[in-house]
Amino acid sequence: MRLVVKSNGIVEEFEVDKLKRSLELSFNIANSPDGQKKIYIDRILKSFMKWIKDKQEITSADIKRIIIIYMEEIYPDVAYIYKNFKKIG
Repeated sequence: MRLVVKSNGIVEEFEVDKLKRSLELSFNIANSPDGQKKIYIDRILKSFMKWIKDKQEITSADIKRIIIIYMEEIYPDVAYIYKNFKKIG
């Protein structure tokens, strides 16, 4: 079991589906085509899961930082949305 320490100090189990939903929302806001969205999300999640493989505990800030790095390489507009979602929403 992998744990996530949230910014408020609460610790919970890492849920890849929760991260995937967050990515999907960012791509939807950017009006990305469904096929493209799926390819990019799969690529981002695959890279992230490699990064997280040997870690037992991470922070929510780690997740955001690493996802943004991967996103900026393939879709900078969505990276901006993901990075600033709480400010935008």
